[in-house]
Amino acid sequence: MVWQKCSGIRRSYLGEKSLGIAQKLYQLGYYDHVVKDLISKYSTTEGGLFSINNIQSHVHSTRFHPGQPVVNTYWTELELFLSACWKYITEQDINKKKNATELAGS
Repeated sequence: MVWQKCSGIRRSYLGEKSLGIAQKLYQLGYYDHVVKDLISKYSTTEGGLFSINNIQSHVHSTRFHPGQPVVNTYWTELELFLSACWKYITEQDINKKKNATELAGS
């Protein structure tokens, strides 16, 4: 998981993990403060997108079906954050493989 790859981020709640990741990626220069502030809002707001109850509603409820405008809005707002997460993971994996190759060649 991303929070495991971002060293030093060990938190209990989904919102806190999301916020920690957003802050770490912001510090590393993956995006500007607007994205970090948006993720902070989603992470710390009661019933925010990254609250466990909201996530469970989206994933597990047979009665909860967000419409296309809601899904499109979430994607528009979260695309930069999710892309940064994948970019970070990819870069970490590449560096790990590179270091392993260099160690094997020593």
